[in-house]
Parts: sequence; C-alpha cells; structure tokens
Amino acid sequence: MQRKRAFAGIVATGLLLLAAIAQLQGVWLVQPLSSATVFAQPASDQRGPRIDTVRWKVTRSPAAQLLEMTLGPPDGSDMWMGMISPTDVEAMNELHYSLSARSMSHFCEFGFNMRNPPLDDVNFRHALAHLVPKEKIIGTLFKYICIPISTPVPPAQGLWSNPYVDPQPYSRTEAEAILTAAGYHKVSGEWKMPDYSDIPNLRVYIPLEIVAPTSYTIGRMFAEECTAIGLSSVQLEPMDFSTYTTLAFDEWDFDIFWVCWRLTRFPTLLYYFFHSSQNFKGSNNCYGINYPDLDARLKPSSTASTTPRRWPL
Repeated sequence: MQRKRAFAGIVATGLLLLAAIAQLQGVWLVQPLSSATVFAQPASDQRGPRIDTVRWKVTRSPAAQLLEMTLGPPDGSDMWMGMISPTDVEAMNELHYSLSARSMSHFCEFGFNMRNPPLDDVNFRHALAHLVPKEKIIGTLFKYICIPISTPVPPAQGLWSNPYVDPQPYSRTEAEAILTAAGYHKVSGEWKMPDYSDIPNLRVYIPLEIVAPTSYTIGRMFAEECTAIGLSSVQLEPMDFSTYTTLAFDEWDFDIFWVCWRLTRFPTLLYYFFHSSQNFKGSNNCYGINYPDLDARLKPSSTASTTPRRWPL
C-alpha cells in the first residue's frame, strides 16, 4: 500500500497451479463451507455456483505433491493446493502435461519499522522501495511464474485491487536522487544522515538459508542493492522465522523484515495491518503506521467481507 508513501508495498504474488477437481482417492481434509462464509450476499441473491464442501488430498512434502501430480487420479492428484516452483513446472512440461494457473491471494513484503530513524523518514523508505529488484527476483528465482504488485491488495481480490498505485520501479539512480533531495549526503561513497552523522545499522531479518533459500536470496539481493549505492548500514540478519516474527510483532525489535502472507477473498487485512487502532504490540500493525487521514480511508476495508459494494483501495 503506497498511500502517503507510508509503507513500501514491495511484493511478489505467487501463482496457484490449478487443474480440474476429479474424484481423488486418499486421505482427505473435509471443510464444509456455508453460504455466509463464501458469499457476501444472502443465499437468495447468490451469484454464480455454490460450493457446499471442498475436499482435497493431504500430501505433506513438495516432492510428494509433484509425484502425485505426475501420477494423476485415481492414485495421484490433479490439483495442486499451494504455490508451485519453477522446477515443478519444468518437470510437468517434460511429461507433456497441460498446465493452467490463476492469480493467488498471496504476497510477500519487506516491512519497515517506522519508529526507528531513518526509517521514520518517508523519503528514506521511498528510496529503499526503488532498491528492490522485483523484475530480477521474479525472472531469476521464479522464472516468471510470479508477478510484481505494488499494493497488498493483489489482483486476485478483484475490484478491490487498485491498478493505479505507483509501482516504485527498481532504479538505483532514482533512489539516490530521492536521498539527495531529502538532505542526505554521500561522503566518500557512503550515505550520511542530513546532519552528516552515520546512518544507523538497519537489520534485515530474513529466514535461514538452509530453511528458506529463496527468501534468503531475496533478502541478500536487496542488501546488495543497498550496498551498491553506499547504504552499507543495511545488513542481513538471518534467523529462525518464528524468532524474528516474535521480535517484530510482539516486541517491535526490528528495522526491516521479510514475510509472506496468505490472504482471504477480501482486503480486510488493510485495517488490521495499517489502521492506527492496531498500533499496539502483538497486533499486525508492527510497522508503527499512525495517520488519521489514512484511518478514514481504511475503515471500509474492515467490513469488506459483508458488503457487496467494491471499489479500489
């Protein structure tokens, strides 16, 4: 969400590989769905088909999921419940499978702690937004099965999504121009604060490479871009995911962190992530966002799941 440039929406949405649901065999997780859960309108105003029950086979490891897809029913599966990797797509293509995909309600972000200088400066955050090489990340790590988005309301959420948000494209030149205009100084190749003091160390929490190599690589690429223009104070701090999310959300002890979110059909997250009433420890607004004007704009999103009206946010 780039409103008031309060938060850099540096995200990449995943694609969910889907095929037709057949009568799959195996161990099933059964989840009944009521019309109140699935539809915002009463049953009498229902538009489109209704799903009473969703069933899918529980397959625990990615390798086993790929094997099930190659087998197909009745012994395997023909629906992939989750994100798929480029190597999986290549394996399926080699077996001459026809693949279809749709946009998924999922995004990843670098979150900023706006309580800590210089991240409390919107201009500094704006400069960092231009140092995330989104196209390179998507091309090299995901082989273009993901797309870049510029808002935490992905296109999969339909008319709620706003296609006119500034994409903040990758540009070292633009990042340096923003820093210069905001009063920062480059001395002997290193950026300094407006008062010529050193920029404080900015910790970037990312998962351990052995646990989540793709997320680790994304964090490393971001830090390398910062170093390339003279922001060497941006430093990676790999650690256990649960440890750093506890530090971020429960203790506010962070500067920048990497996290991915799986969303629902509606953009209710905007209220809980960015509204000032949620600016307390243990909430999702660990960023420290507190703008009354923004609060008024976010209020409609808190009831998005119960109103048939939709408009871009």
